[in-house]
Amino acid sequence: MTRKLVYVIPRVQIVGTGFRQTELRLGKATFLPDTDATWQSRIAKPLPPCLNVYREFPRDVDDADPTVVRGTILTSDDEDWLPENIAYVVSVAYVLGIQKNWWGHPAEAFQYSDLWVSDTPHDLVQFHTKTGRLIEDVGDFRLLPPLELRGVRDQFRIDTRSEQFSELSKRLERALPDRLIVGCYHLFRSQFANGFLASARQDYAAYCACLEAAFDTPKSQDGGATLADFVERFYMGYSGLRDFIRGLYEERSIFNHGVSESGLESHRQRLLQEFRGLPFRWDLLRHICVDVLIEKAREAAGKPRGDIGTFFCKTFKQIETCLSSKDAWESLCRELTKKGSVKAILGLAQPGTDSEQDDIRLSAFIGLCCRFLMVHQWSGKDVVTETQKACAALKCLAEVIHATSGDAEIKTAAAELHEAAKAGNQERLGSWAAEHAAWTMLRGYESLCDAAQAVAAHIARLFDRR
Repeated sequence: MTRKLVYVIPRVQIVGTGFRQTELRLGKATFLPDTDATWQSRIAKPLPPCLNVYREFPRDVDDADPTVVRGTILTSDDEDWLPENIAYVVSVAYVLGIQKNWWGHPAEAFQYSDLWVSDTPHDLVQFHTKTGRLIEDVGDFRLLPPLELRGVRDQFRIDTRSEQFSELSKRLERALPDRLIVGCYHLFRSQFANGFLASARQDYAAYCACLEAAFDTPKSQDGGATLADFVERFYMGYSGLRDFIRGLYEERSIFNHGVSESGLESHRQRLLQEFRGLPFRWDLLRHICVDVLIEKAREAAGKPRGDIGTFFCKTFKQIETCLSSKDAWESLCRELTKKGSVKAILGLAQPGTDSEQDDIRLSAFIGLCCRFLMVHQWSGKDVVTETQKACAALKCLAEVIHATSGDAEIKTAAAELHEAAKAGNQERLGSWAAEHAAWTMLRGYESLCDAAQAVAAHIARLFDRR
């Protein structure tokens, strides 16, 4: 009696993006839908009744027998290769598809188990752990999904026609995994939604390991500086990344080696505290890791995106938003709150003796406004630290809007904004922000009034607590 090894991923259906493409091959592994037809035609074995232990969330409190869930099965003609590489195969599949699937699947969705199937199914099923095996009777045994999968879609789509898919698939077939495959593994292990399985600090260590593997960084006396150099060059010399990555490396050293925070040199303590002060650091790092892995695979396949592609990629926009947000606000705030700011800003729109220089100064100020609108985001703690400056900036903008607009309704709105900002009334400012949220959509590259309206609406969001 012949037996066949399969791996079961019950909680997600991994499919290709091609029309009706339900089967895909990655490395030596084949992903197949867990259906009766697959078991009959491709596995050539009867569907094991033990797969019925995997169930959906109960529909209600009286649902004693939830619906059976059917996901994905993995097979390979090389049954010696598959057990040694299953962790890498699943990790690579995750990295290849997670952006296209909008980061909607945590790592819990890809939990797999091995199963030896034969021509005669058994009523007992074995679950293997690191310390032994568990044997269960499938009759009354049920495995419900973890809470982290509530609301997660059942399909996970991968573009099998992409250069990165072909490159990583070829690398998986090699006898030993290389740096990009290992990088995919480290990233995947950082994406458990359950903090008990992996804490955020453990994730930061995994992010660091992912980037070191992807860049193949050499050993050095200052590993943080070396890694920062690679990441900075990858993003066209964007200097804001240097301290961010060095702060990540300090976090990693504390987690991996138990380095004492109090014993760190002063500049290293500063890097660590600045890193921890960024509210979006966990999410930003996973986007950077995927972006680096995918682009390195494209480079290896001879299809690099180039600097233009890097500049316009979504990850670069996120980097600017997270790392330039504070600088964009401070730069604009200085212009709006300095002595004589209203007169100076209105003067930009008045023709002078040198029209060319006037146009340059006006363009520079509107450019400052546009950069602020593109990269700035308020955080929860800003309402405590930035209220005074925000009110001063809003008073200036209200006067500029009132003086430059020819619309009576806009003038009235500007007057209401000025009155609320002068009084420092956060509740009224929040209501004003909610009422004039559409102003943020004005991207006035030539109109001073439009730029002032958009900036005012964005700054007022600080007080919108909806």
